[in-house]
Amino acid sequence: MLPEFFAWLEGTAALPALATAPLGADEEVFRPAVGLLRRQGVLGSSFLEIIRFAAVNRLCVDLGYQDSRCRIEPYSLRRTRAGDILLYAVRPDSGEWRRYRLDSVQSAEVTSQTFAPRVEVELASSELGAIPPTTRGISPARGLTRARPRSAMRARGASSGPTYIYQCGLCGKRFKRKTRDSGLRPHKTSQGWACSGRTGRLVDTKY
Repeated sequence: MLPEFFAWLEGTAALPALATAPLGADEEVFRPAVGLLRRQGVLGSSFLEIIRFAAVNRLCVDLGYQDSRCRIEPYSLRRTRAGDILLYAVRPDSGEWRRYRLDSVQSAEVTSQTFAPRVEVELASSELGAIPPTTRGISPARGLTRARPRSAMRARGASSGPTYIYQCGLCGKRFKRKTRDSGLRPHKTSQGWACSGRTGRLVDTKY
């Protein structure tokens, strides 16, 4: 038992594979890139990134849907042959699976209630699709910064200890930290969009 315990403690223990959410006969798993549906003007798409952020961080969502409000565990996005986009989720109070049409979603709010995944979370950040590098230029006024003294640069480079790499669960941008702090400052995606993600997950440690 001790080897298994230390493997769990160090985060190297193999996690059991989870099943996927139920799939209808006329449906396919749908993983659009960040901001794609919003740029296409799809109804309800403005709430999708909020829902994906919650899914990545295993947080429940208070969903406004067809003039009602319910709490859900978000898991997957599906597209039917008819072109409807469906959000697959579980009601944590009853454990029942529900399907929500994206174009009927009226609001989405991330809660502090966490959930343990019942099946694979297919709304993970690694499945958001490739984001091309930004081509937006930087204006001289905003791009210029004051040069730092060489002594300060040497002192900074001489700092010891590990560097923690945190990744935004919404846009995938990475941040370096000298302390274990998962809070993120306001930032933009690689496409120049303002990202609402304020919590990162530890993805690497450099020594």
